[in-house]
Amino acid sequence: MKKHIGLLSLALLSGCGGGGGDNSVDKNNEEISPDTPHCGNMPEMSCTYNLNDLTFNYWLSVKDAEAPYELYGAAVMVNSTPEAVSIVEPDRIEVVSDGKRYQADTVAVGGKRLDFNNLPMDKTYEIYWYRNDDIISHAYIDDLPSGVALFEVEANQQTDTLTFSWQNIPSNPSNAGDIRYLTCTDNNNMSDLVSTTVVSYQENLTSPYTAPLTIKELFGSSLTELKTQYKTCDINITTFTSDNAITPVNYTNEAMLIHLKREQEHIRSLF
Repeated sequence: MKKHIGLLSLALLSGCGGGGGDNSVDKNNEEISPDTPHCGNMPEMSCTYNLNDLTFNYWLSVKDAEAPYELYGAAVMVNSTPEAVSIVEPDRIEVVSDGKRYQADTVAVGGKRLDFNNLPMDKTYEIYWYRNDDIISHAYIDDLPSGVALFEVEANQQTDTLTFSWQNIPSNPSNAGDIRYLTCTDNNNMSDLVSTTVVSYQENLTSPYTAPLTIKELFGSSLTELKTQYKTCDINITTFTSDNAITPVNYTNEAMLIHLKREQEHIRSLF
């Protein structure tokens, strides 16, 4: 398994490539003067760059672990390196849903990621990137991924392995998964949290999926050893599903990339 989803912030900062291409609007070629208002003219600031040297990435993720479901947005801008830059005025990001405008409510990684934590669960969203109140990029989303159903876990004591199975709801899904931790109870009804000892995130999962690492490699104890220590153990797994059939509409240029995912937490009995 290759990457842990806990490294999402690193994935966000890695970006998806360079600028918008030749079909961008004319103002993408504007020069940024050192005395531009609100711009510190520093290389880590988005306002330092010409627009055609920037790519704006927006992640929209439905989180099913909450009740009711919640929607989170994250904005990251990268230069042509690609390296994440701080999104500062006169650049700003807005989300419009059901006629209401939303701006980021938290700033992370030194301003290199803007988090939208209070978005409504709706079916339509418009994402705007402005500079000096001019629309640089504008995208429209009219659907969200549906995730997976009937998620099950099977533990094999002889091989000390885990196999996961599920049913895809989207017609054209792309799945990723993260084995998080075990919650175990001993004979005295004392509860322990057993975290994974190695990175366990992998993309492009198909059902059924057998983890290439043994339970011993994942949690430091084999299934047989866990059963001698505890009377019950539940495993926590998170799946991340994209639906390749959902295509956001980009009204302006290629400088905005939209990423849609559904995050689902699954807690199942190991024994």
